[in-house]
Amino acid sequence: MNTTTETVAVAPPRTRQRKLARQLDGAARQLLEERGTVGQWSPQFCADVRRWVRETAPTLGAGASLKTHTRDTGSTKLKHNLQSDAVRNEYRQAVMYAAAHTRGSCPWSTAGCRLSCLVESGQLALSAGQAATKARRDLMDIDPPMFVAAAALDVRATAKAYKRETPGAQFVYRFNGTTEVALETAPALVELIASAADDAGNSLWLMDYAKRPIRGGWHTVAGVPYFIAPSVSERHTTPEDVPDCGVIVFDRLAHSSGPDEELPPHMPDGRVIVDGDKHDLRLADADQLPPGTRYVVGLRVKGNKARAMVRKHRANPSADTISWSTFIKPADTLELA
Repeated sequence: MNTTTETVAVAPPRTRQRKLARQLDGAARQLLEERGTVGQWSPQFCADVRRWVRETAPTLGAGASLKTHTRDTGSTKLKHNLQSDAVRNEYRQAVMYAAAHTRGSCPWSTAGCRLSCLVESGQLALSAGQAATKARRDLMDIDPPMFVAAAALDVRATAKAYKRETPGAQFVYRFNGTTEVALETAPALVELIASAADDAGNSLWLMDYAKRPIRGGWHTVAGVPYFIAPSVSERHTTPEDVPDCGVIVFDRLAHSSGPDEELPPHMPDGRVIVDGDKHDLRLADADQLPPGTRYVVGLRVKGNKARAMVRKHRANPSADTISWSTFIKPADTLELA
């Protein structure tokens, strides 16, 4: 695994887009200044944080046992990691799913990506899943320092469990499962979360999909390796605009149809299309290809609304349900090799 990184360089986002990152980073900075890294926290403070979640989550419609992230054993999507020969036993992953498209949670979202957002898919689309994602987002606003502390403690507990269950595996944490907090603008938040894993004797790598205008690949924030897989959006108007290691959702291919429905093998310019549904660890894609191979990542649609559009198209193939101008890219429109 080549983890050569460089400091993220991105144009400062507009105030609305940076508000949540600033809020959470400020909370993390406060904790670091007042209490130090996670390993320095007192047992009493840790107990207070857990009690706060246990008592507050039910008032927001979630269960008292709410965790800030989902482990790979508790997610249909992440279980693919544990079943994939390419990444099994090498990585363990956890993902935070919070309510998207609300109060600046995902400020770079577009109409197209909202159509196929994970919040409309699988367990997240069920009432319990919806309540959990909403509660996590509400907790961020109610008391940012307590939420950040809860997230750090959950990361520490997960890091300990993964180290015990899969010795030697790299812990990969995806903060933005259904949101887009620009972590490159929140170094204190990254430092605090990484200290939680470190206290458990397990190093942390970050990974996110990103719609914000940022280069894909390896970066570093507060000394922590951070892999970003850029998502195709409406601003990408032709196949040539798709960035390297970028992620395309093919609207004619539904995840519910199963793995037999193959993705196209190449882009028009010859770049390889990696099947992104085989696992969720985008940072490992390049390791499965010859060195220097240029590639993009393909996904099948997963959102309930998007799957309904696939069914509609199959019932009437002549109907052009989605065009290239949306986030979801029709395989037949791409005219792929």
